[in-house]
Amino acid sequence: MDKMGDKVKSDKHLLVLYYKFVDKIDIDKDNMSTKQFLSDATSPIDIINAKYMYEIKDY
Repeated sequence: MDKMGDKVKSDKHLLVLYYKFVDKIDIDKDNMSTKQFLSDATSPIDIINAKYMYEIKDY
């Protein structure tokens, strides 16, 4: 979030970026590897919850 926080426009966008750069899932504009996603992807709820925890840590 420190690196790309202002570029992330939605939770969906955050998930795609997380899968691509953190989980290293082969993903492009239209496709992602289903096998790799099922074996390597972080749970979407964990990513979104971490985002909200990150946002409230400064309050």
